[in-house]
Amino acid sequence: MKMLWQGLLELLYPPPRRCPLCGEPGRADELCPQCAGRLAVWRQWPRCARCGRFFLSAAVSPAGLCLDCRQLDARLIPCRAVAPYEGVVQQAVHQLKYAGQTWLVEILGELMARCWQEDPLGPVDALVPVPLSRKRLGERGYNQALLLARAAAGHLGLPVWPALHKVRETPSQTALGRAERQRNLQGAFSPAAGLGLAGRSLLLVDDVLTTGSTLVEAAAVLQGAGAVRVYGLVFASGVVG
Repeated sequence: MKMLWQGLLELLYPPPRRCPLCGEPGRADELCPQCAGRLAVWRQWPRCARCGRFFLSAAVSPAGLCLDCRQLDARLIPCRAVAPYEGVVQQAVHQLKYAGQTWLVEILGELMARCWQEDPLGPVDALVPVPLSRKRLGERGYNQALLLARAAAGHLGLPVWPALHKVRETPSQTALGRAERQRNLQGAFSPAAGLGLAGRSLLLVDDVLTTGSTLVEAAAVLQGAGAVRVYGLVFASGVVG
């Protein structure tokens, strides 16, 4: 119901004409020149070859992997991200998640699709959004990961499969460390019935990757249901040393 009202409001009162990231006056369907310049820099910014998180400096390990992927957590799935989760990017994600600014998904999803097209990790059969719990979905009125997946899928020419359910409500991950996040998410997801995931390659979609715990748990459930490969695609990822 909340999503329906949001759509009606946007029809009656179209989203303001402003840059989707920084909010400066402009067009709602494209980045302003300054943010377009930021995007060009982000495309060249060194990042982990596996989990896709951005390096804090230009110093990269010989293998091109962050410390987590080299030593701490080999379960991190291969993932790609458009931009580092800071500044105007963090602002845009917060507007999408917490302020009902769902019009942002069109440009953010397009940028995610472009990111994957420029650096694909492998062929995929479908995009799978990370689900919200029923309670959280009722409170927010929409799942931002699903909206982003639909927007990106339109540019990639791929279907969106709701292959996961969140069956257990979990506390916010924001203030939790890596180990706490992993414990927090254990048993939180279950596979949807009847989708035939056996032998499939899937692209998990979420808005932000920080430690990667959410994608790790979701990917494990998909693989347990028969998926042979699971990659990740997010709009923003954390910065690692």
